[in-house]
Amino acid sequence: MAIDTKSFEMQLKAGLVEIREQAQEVLIETGLEIFKNSILDTPVDDGSLRANWHFDVDKVNTDTDTSKTSNEGLKAGEELAAKLKADGTKFEYISISNNLPYARVVEYGLYPDPPKIDSGKTENGYSKLAPEGMFRKNLLKFHSTARKNAKRIMGKK
Repeated sequence: MAIDTKSFEMQLKAGLVEIREQAQEVLIETGLEIFKNSILDTPVDDGSLRANWHFDVDKVNTDTDTSKTSNEGLKAGEELAAKLKADGTKFEYISISNNLPYARVVEYGLYPDPPKIDSGKTENGYSKLAPEGMFRKNLLKFHSTARKNAKRIMGKK
């Protein structure tokens, strides 16, 4: 009995393409979920810290705009994710960033302790609204989030 190697090769290639596409969708969904949760975990004073989160692929966004006080970043991230899934754009990595100078202070609890002016918003150098930071705590959930998304996306068929 002869083996049809051409047919097998074509099936194998098609399967690999499908796996790559599904893996990319898992990465997009996982990155977007970490991005959204980081935004939601960002404390709000005037809203500019929350508004300056960026979700990008193959580049790190270095923009800062203290005049932004809405969920423009979230909307832009969701639109980029939808575009990537719709058109199948290939990418090397996902970047999530917030470039406001005090984002690092909030993330790592670097407020003066004791505070220079006691506003009641910090304790032991950390924001009372984000004592575990904003991004790191969500990034720690990467593996469980990716697993959950992989089961959902790769289990579709």
